[in-house]
This record gives sequence, C-alpha cells and structure tokens, in this order.
Amino acid sequence: MNGLLVMKFGGTSMGSAERIRVAGEIAASERRKRPLAVVVSAMSKITDLLLDTLRHAEGGDVAGVEANLKELRARHEQACRELLPPARQDAVLQGISGLIADFSRIADGVRMLGERPPRSVDEAVAVGERLSAMLMAAHLEAQGVPAVAVNAGRIIVTDAVFGNASPLMEATQKNARRELLPLITAGVIPVVTGFNGATADGRPTTLGRGGSDFSAAILASLLDASELWIWTDVDGIMTADPRLVPDAAVLPEVSYGEAAELAYNGAKVLHPRTLAPLAEKQIPVWSKNSFAPEKPGTRIVPRIQSASGPRAVTSLDKVALVSIEPASPALNVTA
Repeated sequence: MNGLLVMKFGGTSMGSAERIRVAGEIAASERRKRPLAVVVSAMSKITDLLLDTLRHAEGGDVAGVEANLKELRARHEQACRELLPPARQDAVLQGISGLIADFSRIADGVRMLGERPPRSVDEAVAVGERLSAMLMAAHLEAQGVPAVAVNAGRIIVTDAVFGNASPLMEATQKNARRELLPLITAGVIPVVTGFNGATADGRPTTLGRGGSDFSAAILASLLDASELWIWTDVDGIMTADPRLVPDAAVLPEVSYGEAAELAYNGAKVLHPRTLAPLAEKQIPVWSKNSFAPEKPGTRIVPRIQSASGPRAVTSLDKVALVSIEPASPALNVTA
C-alpha cells in the first residue's frame, strides 16, 4: 500500500488516560495525511503486574492474586472513565471485565496446577496488550476517528517456542493482508496488539519481552509500509545513557547496523530483533518521543554515507567479560 505508516506506541506512551489521549492525537493527525496502522504495548508496568500475579498463583497466594487483579481492574477502568464520554463507557468496561475474567481463569488454573506452563503464561500476559488496544481504539472512535482493536493472535503466526516465539512470515503475510488491508483501505485504523501471536493451530504465543517493536516491524515489512515510527519516552537514540553522561546528545541518524549493535548491547530504545524484518525492503524507522512529539527523533536507515569514528557508547549492567590465557605457551593444548 502506497505511503502506509506503521506506528508503535510503547508502554509509557500508553501508561495513562492522558498518554493514550496524546497517542490518539498523534495517530489521528497522521491518518489525515496517509494510510495508518497502529501497534500498542500494554500500559506501563502491566506486563510485570500480570507476571507477578501468576507467580502468586503458582505459590497458592490467593490474597496476592486478588490484590493484583484489583489493581489491574482499577487502572484500566480509571483510564476508561477518563478517556471516554459516559455514553461510551459501559461497553468498554464490559470488555475490560471480560478480558480480566479470562486472565483470572488462567491464574486460577496455575494455582490449581502449582506451576506456570509457558503456554498458559503467553496466553495470560497478552491480556495487557489487548486491554490497551481496546482503550486506544475506543478513544479514537469517540473522537470521530474510525478504529478497531485487533488481536495480533489472529495475524502473526509463529513457531511454538512459548515466551520467545519467531514469526512464520509467509503465513503472517496472508493474515495481515486479509485482515488489515481492507480496514486501512477503508480509512479505519487497526489498533493491533504488540508482543503476541499464535501458532498455526491457534495456541497463543509471545515474541519475548519488549516484543511490540518486533510486532510492528513484522507488520511494516509484510504490508510494505513506507516508514515505521516507534514512540517511546526518550528523544531518540543517544550517544550515551543520559543517566550516566549528562551531555549525551540525540543522534539524528544511525544505520541499521549501528542501531542493532546498540540494542544488543544494552540500549533500550529498540527491541534487538526489530530491524531484521525491515532489512530486505530497507524500510526506514524513526525513534520518537511521545512526550515531546515536536522533536525530530532519530532516523534509522540501511546505511549512512558520511559516518566516521565512534558514534555512541552503551553498556550492560552486571555483565563481566573474563578472558583466560595460558601463563606459558607450553600450556597450550591442541585438541
């Protein structure tokens, strides 16, 4: 599709009613210019809350489970009431209750088993993205922008490596073109859940923590998008961690290779697997700050013509490299 833009909003960009409202304004503005698809993460800290709930369930801690469920419900219901006019709230509140009931059912099964099967964990944690997609789509609709929440379990087909699945691109492309292109062509924004998919026989999977970036890249590639914009809470890819280096600056442009190296070695702007689906079609990526959308961000492109010398520094906490060498060449052993 000519000119298609895929935008992904991370957890902090979806972290409250106010942040969802800002994300909706960004999406609505771009939709007026060109075709658009949106991918969303769970609200900030919700995936951790869901995983913690399953740990309580595994240990038989019913009180802990109930406390977390109460927090889960309260946070999403509050966002619903702040985002939507009263006439639109009931349907969404019922949807929230239904998804939380699904999660509660899985947690109850974990409690009875006394363990967390990886397949059940994947099905359970995907509820976070489904809740945020529902809220985002409902908000856009309330603003007069046609939108619909789409469960990526119906789109992204994966292998059965629960917890860190890989996409099966041919099958996923068929689903994406069948399910998403008619919506986009009709001017409807599909708000797709990030992070999750399903096996060919329908078993829910996830793409690994932070996998919403990867989800967005998969869809951008298979739908032949012109660009992918990833919205976070930082201004772009920086020369160093600003928490450690006060004068760190935003890089206006980096190459795929540079971004991948930074991601694999500690920079948290992109999921490490994000760029792989985009490489063949050379789709550019923008890393942008939804808290300061007026700032240009960092553009990630296949290659940079003028780059020379070191560009950025990153590090991994609590990682050490141990190099062992023989004290004397005589101690070398050849297998």
